[in-house]
Amino acid sequence: MSWLDKKYEEFSAHIVEKTYRIRYHSYWLKQILSRFDVEVAGGREGNVDWIKYGHMCKTLQDSQLKVKRPGFRLIMWAIGLTEKSKVVTSATSVDPASVGIDVTKINFPPDPTKDVHSHIKTTDQVFGQDADHNPWYACIREGRVWFWSSRGRWELLPSDGTPQPSPMYNWNPPKAGKIVRIYSDDINLIMFDENGVQWYVQLPNGPENHMEWQGPLGFVPFSVPMWVKMDLNQYSDRHFCVSHREPMIGYQDTAGAWHEIGQAHAGGTTTLFRLLPSGTELTYADPWQGGDYQEHLLSPHNGGIKLVSLTASQSILLVLDSEGNAWTRPYDFDQAGMNLDLPYTYHQKVEFNYLDTDDKTVPKIVLPVADWVQQPALPQGAQPSGNITCLVREDWTHLRGNPKRELRVEAVNADGKSGYFTKALLDQSWTFVEYPADSTRKVTPMQRSSAKVPSHTTHMKADIIPFISDEKLKTKLTASMDFTLHGDVHPIKLKITGAAHDPTSWDLTLFTRCWQPQKDGSFEYIGHLKLPNNMFGQLIWDKNATEVCARLFNQTDEWKVTVTVSADRKQVKVSSFAGIQTRHEERQEIDWVFHA
Repeated sequence: MSWLDKKYEEFSAHIVEKTYRIRYHSYWLKQILSRFDVEVAGGREGNVDWIKYGHMCKTLQDSQLKVKRPGFRLIMWAIGLTEKSKVVTSATSVDPASVGIDVTKINFPPDPTKDVHSHIKTTDQVFGQDADHNPWYACIREGRVWFWSSRGRWELLPSDGTPQPSPMYNWNPPKAGKIVRIYSDDINLIMFDENGVQWYVQLPNGPENHMEWQGPLGFVPFSVPMWVKMDLNQYSDRHFCVSHREPMIGYQDTAGAWHEIGQAHAGGTTTLFRLLPSGTELTYADPWQGGDYQEHLLSPHNGGIKLVSLTASQSILLVLDSEGNAWTRPYDFDQAGMNLDLPYTYHQKVEFNYLDTDDKTVPKIVLPVADWVQQPALPQGAQPSGNITCLVREDWTHLRGNPKRELRVEAVNADGKSGYFTKALLDQSWTFVEYPADSTRKVTPMQRSSAKVPSHTTHMKADIIPFISDEKLKTKLTASMDFTLHGDVHPIKLKITGAAHDPTSWDLTLFTRCWQPQKDGSFEYIGHLKLPNNMFGQLIWDKNATEVCARLFNQTDEWKVTVTVSADRKQVKVSSFAGIQTRHEERQEIDWVFHA
């Protein structure tokens, strides 16, 4: 079976099973479709030309391909395109009176281009920018979304301030209820209606021009058709945010390698975050991966810090804990190692050996992604409200990548004045921006409490039985691990006894990513087991220990493994992806079972 045939079969199987969230981006679909002589180039910024896909559906359905490749019909069904697909090129706002709204009776926010209050995002007033970095502003009034138009007034978001199904997609979503929350970043605007349905729209050319409604979330290309409905009573207004990293906004990984967004997709990276009621765990979704919020991210210290609010800008998360401390972390689907189209490594060095879709040599992405960083404390006496904002400052031309972020924390300062504290991501001090004296906006300090809570880490132990052909080698291996459910780094202590120099121990590290639920309630991670760099050098003097470890690890310092967590979460099995050949040509596999 050829490489492309294998990719096709995998893609089809994932859609048929529906238990495996699809992680393939447009690059793989382009490759699959190219075997059918379909032109897949074109579209804005090199994106897939959905119109050609739409016209292709009818052709495929009428051909014998549906018999030879039944999975392909499911692919097209998941994409949701039909022969009648078309793109809305422009949209206009209806007259509010036509939908029963008297604008003279609505208390709209002041001109956001001049009002300092608009510098802080809330769940009823947000801002963003179009693809040319022109700012736009939106707010909620009368259960509808309004935007600040070029005519200097608030107008209904086209067409009537409620989500509009895009004719690009072949689905019949429920009618949206009154809009109660909005969140934004860059060209993306997401909103919840009163029924808990989440809607998603992109504004690459601003609210007054071309728009493509993508929601309810899940009704987007490459998604298994579904829509997200949540009980908003369980979530604070500050428990959601959206992040959109533009293609031209690159970043450096922990090894210093520079990465341009768009290696596998030219449209940037969108991530939607949700803070769970516990405050110690976030779930997130990439709209191109199913939109099901099943990816997990722990709060700082492996879930040991309780968070109360979050926001993000172009893959930089800003959160506030219950004590009022600010934390940041770079994070999105691609950086976290979740995109199986991209090359990753756990070696902390720059490696150039991958060709992307543009035939450019690019570095592998170093994992794990950088950890949470606690930002400097607010000045003494400051009382944060809980409203926070993170944004990219395009005018900071002296900075590149992640440092181009400005952090804002709304608060009452020590003098009792309302406003917000601001600083650049890497700055060590905050500056206060005061709201006007005649401001009608009331800043209410949040109720603060201890942020420290028990972490999600569990200490586990295992007995390891390596393959030993020599009966004279009386050795025993034991291991202990601090395993963190939905964490990405798990320290392991490996101890060997019975050797010439008893005991000998090493510190190993287990890395995990890409969790997948199984039908029996368990789930699996892709794992990497990394050994100390000097492990085998230390064994030269110890023949017995050398023999054991050579047979166990075959003189390598890193192994790709499968990590399986039992349904009751009390057992973790670490097993090798493939058998390890010892120097005696005997097959030795890693098969460690840890118990809580």
